[in-house]
Parts: sequence; C-alpha cells; structure tokens
Amino acid sequence: MPKPSHPRRRIRHYPPSLTPRERRKELPETIVRAAIRMDAMAGEVISLPRPARHHHIIHHIAIERGLLIQMRQGNTQGFITSAGRFVDREEAREIAFACGQVTQTISRTLTSEDLW
Repeated sequence: MPKPSHPRRRIRHYPPSLTPRERRKELPETIVRAAIRMDAMAGEVISLPRPARHHHIIHHIAIERGLLIQMRQGNTQGFITSAGRFVDREEAREIAFACGQVTQTISRTLTSEDLW
C-alpha cells in the first residue's frame, strides 16, 4: 500500500453538542499576531496579519494612518491571542511557553522574532 503524501495529522473529535466557541475554549490559548494598543487613542488596538512585526505596525500607523504624533504619546506593544485578547509582551511570553509555542526567547519578554 502506498504511503500518504502528507504527514499524519492528529485529529481531535468533539462531542457534536459543542459549539465552535466551546471547542476553542478547550484548546490552549496561543499567540496569533503582533499588535499595538494605542493608549493615547482610548486604547484602540491595531494589528496586522502574521508574519508582521511591531515595526510593520508602527509603519502602518505612522504612514498609512498619519498618526505619528499619537505614536509618541504612548502605546503598548503586545500580541493578540487565539481568544481575541490583547496581552502585553510579558503575558504573551507566559502564554507562548504554556502552550508550547516557544521553548526560549531572546529577551525577558516575547518578541515576534521568537514566534515567526
């Protein structure tokens, strides 16, 4: 019998009564994208799809949206989780270690370079 061309995937079976939201709650929370929370703009969170890094988001904010002045007034760099939460770099590092996304980081906080 020929071998399959793709590696075997681990398939998780859920009871049919679980909704997609309930299924996501069973999975560990992971880091899915880099983000910046604009403290000077009522906490608006701006993110770009991976593999975007924080400097890509800063470029987007400064050039595409014309918000260079607001960037200097304050912001918090962090990440968006699979649960849709914004977390700062320190909490993101804890989440990434807990779910096995990373085994080491280049600093005491999580950077996008640690992930992708």
